[in-house]
Formats: sequence, C-alpha cells, structure tokens
Amino acid sequence: MVVITGAAGGIGTQLRAHLDARGVYELRLLDIDPRGDPHIIQADLSLMDDRWIAQFEGADAVVHLAANPQPNATWDALIAPNVDAVLNVYLAAAHHKVGRVVLASSIWAMAARLADAGPIEAAEPDPGANAYGASKLFAERVAHAMWRGHGVPTVVLRIGGMRDDADATDVWGYGCWLSVRDGCQGLELAINTAVEGVLIANLTSANAGSRWSLETAREALGFSPQDGVPASRTAARPPAAHLISRLLKPRRSE
Repeated sequence: MVVITGAAGGIGTQLRAHLDARGVYELRLLDIDPRGDPHIIQADLSLMDDRWIAQFEGADAVVHLAANPQPNATWDALIAPNVDAVLNVYLAAAHHKVGRVVLASSIWAMAARLADAGPIEAAEPDPGANAYGASKLFAERVAHAMWRGHGVPTVVLRIGGMRDDADATDVWGYGCWLSVRDGCQGLELAINTAVEGVLIANLTSANAGSRWSLETAREALGFSPQDGVPASRTAARPPAAHLISRLLKPRRSE
C-alpha cells in the first residue's frame, strides 16, 4: 500500500493516474485541498492529527509530494508546508514503521550551482540564498536524522521541472526538464527500490547538454529516461542571468 501526500497537486495527480493504470497498487491519498475529489482525504500535514496519521498504518511506502512548490516563495510561506509537514510526515512514518519514504526534493536544493559550470552530482545540497531550496535541504536533513534515529529509509529525488511541455527560456530550464512519463517512472522505481539509509538521486529527462548527472538514478534505481530535450533546442539558449538573480532572491511580503 502506498500513501501519496499532495495527491491533488500537479505531480501527485500524474503519479496517481500512472499507478492506477498499473492496477497493482492500493493507494491512500492525502492533500490539504482535495479539490472536490472524494477519494482524497483532506489533511493539513503541518498539524499533527490522528485522522491523517492513521492512513500511514500498513503502508509499504509514503511518497511525500505535499509542499509549496514555488521557487521564489518567501520563507514565511514555506515554513508550514515545507518544514513542519516534513517533520510530521516522518514522525507518522516512524510510528507506523513504514517501509520507506520517497521524498520529493528539488533541483533547487542546489540553487547555488546556477551561476557556475560543470556537472551537478547528487551530492551535498547547496541552495545558496534561495529559501525554497533551503526548505528542501532541511527536508533532506530530516531524512538523514530519521534514518539514524528511527530507522526510516528514504529515497530522495531532486526533481526537475516535471511537465509534458519542454518549453523554456534558458539552458538551466531545458537541462532540468522532466517529462511526465519519465517522472512517473522514476517515482515508481523509488517506491519499489529497497534502500538502507538515505539514497539521493537527481531526476530529470535525458536532456542534451544537461549538467544534471543521472548516474545515481540509473545505477541505484534502474531509471531509464525515455524523453529529452535535443541539442538543437539548447545550443542557442544561453543561461539567463536575470532568472538566476530573480530566483536566488525570494520575494518579501509587503
């Protein structure tokens, strides 16, 4: 049985459809806003509540997608969904002895690499001044702590921009594109891969010239991306300095 948090969101909706089509998964679905879907249980994961915690009982895996996904969100908008909720999900997983957590981190955990060159391995995170990336770094550190303290294993996926349309304005955007087909493949592999400790992998499509290394995803998960942005679309797209500056400086509330 698989619990999906953030099941009404963009990635959650796609993953649910993918797993339903497989016909072999029992799903329990949680979201702070079910959007009228009677199969999704309303749950604010930033608040401990026995009603949603009980959904973790008997789970083989929890796919934690619920979060504020905005790269330029302010810190006050990130604390509850991206910090408090992560802690609570792991505590619930530990309480019910869940087999593993699949944690949706983000390429923005490495936001400080925007302005440099060279391959980006699935190594230590460095979000620079990006608050959203910092919230994902925090989530990854929680994963490590929960393995050491409670024996909860985690597959951390630093997910790129998951969507069917590979339209972007710069090399960074093209390099981190993740098709829905590839994203769902990677998530399903993570659900079914037995790990000990914390495994961290980048998850993008096979984009020409991308700096994101997929070596760990390929070797540890068996990830084999089917899609990718061709070199002809990335060669003429220089890095966008204005995008780097804007996204590394979170907006402040008025």
